Amino acid sequence: MPKVSGWIYTLEGFVEGTVHFEEGHVEEVSHRREKNPLAEGLILPCFFNAHTHVGDAIVLEEPLGSLEEIVGPPHGLKFRRLNEAREEELVGAMRRMLDRMVLSGTSAFCDFREGGVGGANALLQALQGSSVDALLLGRPASLRYDREEVEALLEVAAGIGVSSISDWDYGELTKLAQHVKRAGKVFSLHASEAHQEDLDLVLDLKPDFLVHMTVASQADWQTCAQEEVPVAICPRSQVFFGRVPDIPGMLAAGLNLLLGTDNAMFANPSMLREIEFAYQVGRLKGGISPDAVLRMAYGGAKLLCGSHSITFQEGESSTFLVLKAPMGGDQCYQAIRAMETDILLLSIGPRLWLRDRGWIKRT
Repeated sequence: MPKVSGWIYTLEGFVEGTVHFEEGHVEEVSHRREKNPLAEGLILPCFFNAHTHVGDAIVLEEPLGSLEEIVGPPHGLKFRRLNEAREEELVGAMRRMLDRMVLSGTSAFCDFREGGVGGANALLQALQGSSVDALLLGRPASLRYDREEVEALLEVAAGIGVSSISDWDYGELTKLAQHVKRAGKVFSLHASEAHQEDLDLVLDLKPDFLVHMTVASQADWQTCAQEEVPVAICPRSQVFFGRVPDIPGMLAAGLNLLLGTDNAMFANPSMLREIEFAYQVGRLKGGISPDAVLRMAYGGAKLLCGSHSITFQEGESSTFLVLKAPMGGDQCYQAIRAMETDILLLSIGPRLWLRDRGWIKRT
């Protein structure tokens, strides 16, 4: 039975031990180092990328301009390129991003998929044969509510993820949100990204989680915390547009923070890059602990309704990675400083990848 050994990540910190796994499941966890493992190092669950736009990978030129000029609907650079792209180009661009996700230790992600039903189906096509799971949130093709379009979207998507209340007529957006909630699906939107928005109006839509909240007030953060609405933050994309998220302030307000990589046109979908950057950006506002950053990298897992575990328990899916790291010091700090080249092994359900052998066939 294959096994990995070293320091195992738990929500209480790293513990020394060995994980035995077979046929896509954890078979045994011991609290001792055992000989002849497939890999030895820091053993962590694979990451959950809480916010992406993988279709943005279709943009190959340098994205110049303001937030609105690059990603603003309906005429920003990304939307022009998405509208011009052939389906095979879009699917190919998304597949490149999925491959990068997997080989940087991510096994699941939440995508805001533009383009209506066609855009959602393109991502489903890209996911075929992939090792990564998706919480696919579709988006209407235009900034208006169309009952039949929403019904069709909810047939193929886990819910709806839109831009912001600033882009929509609020009455139209209310009808959309109510439709999604009646269907028991996920509803989410961006909030207070470019400028502070009315949080009462945002929360009246009953979102399952929000994205960014970078320029929101501390009172807004506290209200979100009290209402138990998580917030996905994407530090690299926000700094790209000149805004530094106050991660320590958000945590101090009690927010449940999730971590994502955002737009694929200017942020590689590597959670290893995102956690290191989040830690560095946190220092600009007073500092956050490496452990707090790691928790954010797993915080979105519950959005998959428990199918993405962040514990190592017998019988659970063997979805984890092993990082090469010095055996000493602060393991959380070593983990957030790791690079893709430090990944020695990936186990994603029934699939196994080893650095010196690539993907190997499981028997």
